[in-house]
Amino acid sequence: MTTCPKVSGNAVLLREGFSSIFTNAMDAVGDKGLIRTTASRINGSVVVRISDDGGGIPSEIAEHLFEPMHTTKEKGSGIGLFAAKHILEMHKGSVEIESKPDQGTSVILTLPAMAAT
Repeated sequence: MTTCPKVSGNAVLLREGFSSIFTNAMDAVGDKGLIRTTASRINGSVVVRISDDGGGIPSEIAEHLFEPMHTTKEKGSGIGLFAAKHILEMHKGSVEIESKPDQGTSVILTLPAMAAT
């Protein structure tokens, strides 16, 4: 069994940020899709990839994903991805999105790894 490297930070905030990403992935796949999650240590960072096999994100929408109050959801607030990115950046991390229409989306979250003890 492989263990995921640890990160240091505010667990409540990190949970909120990850929750926003997972909520979007679940919305993208609906009842029939698949979400895959991987985590690895790369060059002193923990890299978490959350991938879905949903419809992907059109480029005209992708360029606005992290803007506050921007949403394509009927009941969305437009705060989820904005907040997730802010939370990761507060923890000296980053968020990147790779998406292709009709092929799904991957959200790559990078955080500094804790030193091995």
